[in-house]
This record gives sequence, structure tokens and C-alpha cells, in this order.
Amino acid sequence: MKHYQQLCIDRRVCNKWTSTIAAIVDKTCVVSAINDELQTIKTYLVNAALKQGMSQSSKVTALADGASNCWSVLSVIQPHCDTVECILDWFHIGKKFQQIKNALGEAFEQSLDSTKWKLWHGEAHEALLKLTFLSDNITAAATRSKIKDLHDYLQRNQAYERQL
Repeated sequence: MKHYQQLCIDRRVCNKWTSTIAAIVDKTCVVSAINDELQTIKTYLVNAALKQGMSQSSKVTALADGASNCWSVLSVIQPHCDTVECILDWFHIGKKFQQIKNALGEAFEQSLDSTKWKLWHGEAHEALLKLTFLSDNITAAATRSKIKDLHDYLQRNQAYERQL
């Protein structure tokens, strides 16, 4: 069985992610609510990663939810390791798609599934086009707004979407 070390920025994410990994041998959570332009959380993150054993030869894979500040926080460990691969996690992408499915009902389910498939298979540009087309064909303002929010979220995080 492979052993993992876990370093979490947010305890809520820690608890969700922990349940999906078979054998986490050590866990450190990093949280800060100090309004100091993320300096405290960045310092805590570097210290925790070093405590977990990160070195100049470490290859780090970081999953994040796409919040506007997460990528800048994660970038602080780059000088302390070999590589950092940042990935937008599918839990949050799936959750956003499900919210739209719930709002639209079955009428556009196939279109949404097709859009999600394109995204999953690395065709982000085509997925964004499908969301734009879908939004243009929805009359309910609240639902159209949710689709636009998903589109903007995916576009903003496009550099971190990974083809699996």
C-alpha cells in the first residue's frame, strides 16, 4: 500500500480529501484568517511542507478548488521544491455542473454531460463554447447566471485543468 503525506490549506478540504486516500500517514492543516495579503498562510504553508519532508528534489502535486487566492498561495512553495503541478480538482467542477443540472432539469442534461465530457478529455475551449451556446439559449436569468458563473470559473482556472 502506498503511503501519502497530506498538506491541506483548509481543514474542510482536508477532511473531504482524507476520506478518498487509502493510507495517509501524516496530515498537517494550514489555516489563516489574518488579513495580511496572504502572507501568514504562505509562511504557514512553506513551514508545513518542509515539516512534511518537502525538499529541493520533491515533485509536488497540488489540488485546489479554484478560489482566486489558492494559486498564489500554492506558488510560494515553488522555490523550495523541484516542481509544483497545480490542478483544479474535479470535486468542485462536478459540484458546479450538478448545480446547473438541478436548475435546468432533464431538458439540457445531455448538453451539460457533453460539455463536462469535453472538459474531462482536455477540450476546455470546446467546453467553454458549449457553455456559451447553452447560456445564449436559456431564458431564465438565474439559470443563465449560473452557467455564466461556471463558464467564468472554468475560464479563470483553465491553466489548471488537467486532461485525465
